[in-house]
Amino acid sequence: MISLSLSDILPFLLIGARWTLLLSAIAFLGGGVGALLLLLLRYGQPQLGAKFVHLYVEVLQGTPLLLQLFLVSSACRCWASRCRRCWLPAWR
Repeated sequence: MISLSLSDILPFLLIGARWTLLLSAIAFLGGGVGALLLLLLRYGQPQLGAKFVHLYVEVLQGTPLLLQLFLVSSACRCWASRCRRCWLPAWR
């Protein structure tokens, strides 16, 4: 069994913490912008907007989060396979 000290593990923990904070900030800002757009659509176009927002909320609240994450990751992989030049060369 390998014994790891804190100095061996700490750089990986700091990298993980940095990515966690970055992704949390992106999700927070993206959710805020998305909610603002839905709000403007709902009150700007009451006939169409209210129906669209209702459908959007029903679909998202009725779907488990793990399934949503799976669908998003699958869509990202599908998009990445079609657009190779958009990704870092190390990922090719």
